[in-house]
Amino acid sequence: MDRLIRLGFLLATMCALGAQASTNKASAPAAAPKPRAVSSKEAPQAPPVQETVQSAETSEPNQKTIAEGNACMGDDKSRKQTEEAARKEATRRASEQVLSLVRSTTMIKDMALEQDLIAAYTQAQVRVLEEIERRWDKDCYHYKIRAAVTPEPVKMGRFHAALGAGSQKAEDNVAWNETQEARRLALVDDFIARYPLSAHLEEAKGLRDTLVAEYPRTPGQYIAITTTSLHFKPRDKSAKVATLASGDVVTVAEAADNDWAEVKRDYGMAYGRFADLRPVGKEELAVWQRCRDAKDIQQLESFIAAYPLSSLGPKARELIVSIHARQTTEASISQADREEIAFWNLVTRSRDLRDVREYRRRWPHGKFDRESLSLLIELTTKSK
Repeated sequence: MDRLIRLGFLLATMCALGAQASTNKASAPAAAPKPRAVSSKEAPQAPPVQETVQSAETSEPNQKTIAEGNACMGDDKSRKQTEEAARKEATRRASEQVLSLVRSTTMIKDMALEQDLIAAYTQAQVRVLEEIERRWDKDCYHYKIRAAVTPEPVKMGRFHAALGAGSQKAEDNVAWNETQEARRLALVDDFIARYPLSAHLEEAKGLRDTLVAEYPRTPGQYIAITTTSLHFKPRDKSAKVATLASGDVVTVAEAADNDWAEVKRDYGMAYGRFADLRPVGKEELAVWQRCRDAKDIQQLESFIAAYPLSSLGPKARELIVSIHARQTTEASISQADREEIAFWNLVTRSRDLRDVREYRRRWPHGKFDRESLSLLIELTTKSK
């Protein structure tokens, strides 16, 4: 009985102490929450190039970007040399990413100017702002950074001086004056495609609408100059039956009215807006299709020269830019990437199990990781 009394007294005392502690905690000012450290895995991933700031070291603006480098040990590299190779690749890629962004947003037609721009970023200063990731995976080292890239100031200054203030605006004005005088629909389409930020854009769109209304609605082959829809009936609210991509070729049977074309399809007839279609001659179309399939810049430039008023001119110029960008990217592939690609080509030719295993040993997270795993399973199964 005494034991029960003592136990009850003890419980009552503990409850009283707990209530007092709760009261003190409620009356005390709330402490500021301690900031939680965020690991590189939790950190939000920034886009490849996210901001431009003024460099403290030079008068040139710098671009911030995220880049990564990889290197694998071999007979010719120590662990320290492998880490250094990955760091160099990350800084090189940071510079290349910023150069690609600048080139895509700067319309340069002069080859010498472009070479100055490339030289400025080839010799750029790359400052590591944050080491996002550093890790070894078997024999390979992975290094990821957030960096600020500042172009070489002397060469960048030469580029700006040659480019000249307002040169783009002057080119824009000259092109618009020529387009107005010619009053050709193909040239207006080309102007709108090449100068989307022009001060003359609204005027160009108005002239385009006028010329579209004037061109004859004749049967024949047409191309879509933009992504557009085909409808079940010649009305915008009618059901959509197909989508045409920019550059798609269609056959117009006849004009339903001044706004709508009756388009032949495998399943019957559909209707598309004449405003989104441009007539094209059979010979012109045949030449264009050969040049497009060849993907050769010289042939595309020859097409533009042979058909200066073609509605396919903007598509030809767009393809030239795309091919040039791809060639530039291929030319900038690092030596390490070249070695991996060359070895993988050897693997695909030999289809030897030992070569596949060697590829996966040297590049455990390589460009052809999924393909090499599939080939490894296939060859292993056959060898049993």
